Amino acid sequence: MTLQNNELPVLKHLQELRSRLLICFFVWIVGFLISLYFSHLIWFFVSLPIKEISSLELINFTPAEAIQVDFKMASIAAFILAAPFCFYQFYAFCAEALYSTEKKVILSLTIASTLFFLIGILFSFFIALPLLFHFLAEYNTHAKALWSQSAYISFLIRLELAFGLLFQMPVVAAFLSYSKIISSTFFIKHFRITIFTLAFISAIITPPDLFSMILMMGPMLLLYLITIIVNRLFGKEA
Repeated sequence: MTLQNNELPVLKHLQELRSRLLICFFVWIVGFLISLYFSHLIWFFVSLPIKEISSLELINFTPAEAIQVDFKMASIAAFILAAPFCFYQFYAFCAEALYSTEKKVILSLTIASTLFFLIGILFSFFIALPLLFHFLAEYNTHAKALWSQSAYISFLIRLELAFGLLFQMPVVAAFLSYSKIISSTFFIKHFRITIFTLAFISAIITPPDLFSMILMMGPMLLLYLITIIVNRLFGKEA
C-alpha cells in the first residue's frame, strides 16, 4: 500500500510532464503554420545580408528545393516563437522543487542567456555575415557567384547559431564562478591554449579562408576577455 502511494506522485508528475510537452508541441505547430504562411516575409528578412551583393545569384538545384527552404525557415521561426512559452512550461514544471534563491538564479541566468544569444545573432546578422558573404561572393572575380538557396539558408543558420552560442561564454562564466567551480585565474592561466582552441573552432565552423576565420575569432577573443571580467565580478577565487 505504501509503495503504491509513493508511485502516485511519480505518475502524477509524469502525466504533468507529458501534458506540458504536448502543449509545447502544439504551440510549435501553430508557430510553424503561421511562419509557413508568412514565409515570403521571412525570406525577405533572411536575404538582407546578401541584398547588396550584385554579383551573387541564388538558384535552386532541385524542383522541390524552394519548398524545402520554406519548411526549414518555418521550422526555425516556429522554434524561436515557441521558445519562451516552452521555457515557461519547463520552469513551471520544475518550480515546485526549487528554493526561492534557486528560482532567482535560474531566471537571472535565463534572461542573461537570452539577451546574449540575441546580441550574438544580431551581431552576426547585421555585421559579421554581410561582410563575410560579400567577401566570399567577390573572392573570384572571373565568374558569377551562383549559390544554392538551400545551402545559403543552412550556412546562415549554422553561423547564426554559432554566434548565438558563442555569446553565451559570459553567462557560463557567471554560472561557474557563482557555483565556485572555476576561478578567473583558470581562464588567465590557460589563455594560450584558449587562443589555439578558438582558432581551431573558427576554422571548423567557417569557410576555409583566413578572413572568415579572423571574423569569427575576433569576437570570440573579446568575449573571452569579458568572461574573465565576469568571472572576477561574480565569483571568488577557488
